[in-house]
Amino acid sequence: MCRGDEMRRLCRFTLIQLLLPLVVSLPLGAHPHFRKTVTAKLPGLEITIEYVTYPWNPSHLAEVKEGFVFHCGGANLNLSAPAKLGSREIAAGKYLLRARAKDLDHWTFLLVPVPAERDTQPDLTKAIELDTRTLTGRPAQEHLYLDLQPGHGETDGKGVLVLAWGDRQLEGILADFSAPAQ
Repeated sequence: MCRGDEMRRLCRFTLIQLLLPLVVSLPLGAHPHFRKTVTAKLPGLEITIEYVTYPWNPSHLAEVKEGFVFHCGGANLNLSAPAKLGSREIAAGKYLLRARAKDLDHWTFLLVPVPAERDTQPDLTKAIELDTRTLTGRPAQEHLYLDLQPGHGETDGKGVLVLAWGDRQLEGILADFSAPAQ
């Protein structure tokens, strides 16, 4: 197709002219999702969450029925050590973070053990339910937001997992660092 030095240069120049605008426009046209990592260091425990900042779409609320499981931005949660929750203990390791709907305004955080095989569906029967409260009518959060915060009031002395998306916010108790280790 392109023979000779002059022809090769002309072909290369033409190709660059055709592809350069496409390559330059890719970052400009990309949707604003990005991967985020949140890490919190509690006494004797490091918690890391990785997720994608999906946009809020209120039309999806019509699909929410009892038992609906939300992917929480494909979130993975890693515990560096066992987490104490009163008399319960959550084993160290990697979990999928999900939220199950009781109804549109009542949700429960789930920690689902990551399957050993990559192409295996997670076993929701092994999910650990966190004590979760749902707040509605919040200021709109346009993209999914996950964080770990110290508790206050009733949750003082606890590590609280926070998910905000649209006008809803979930708060789940993930670790109790006020209780003495046994």
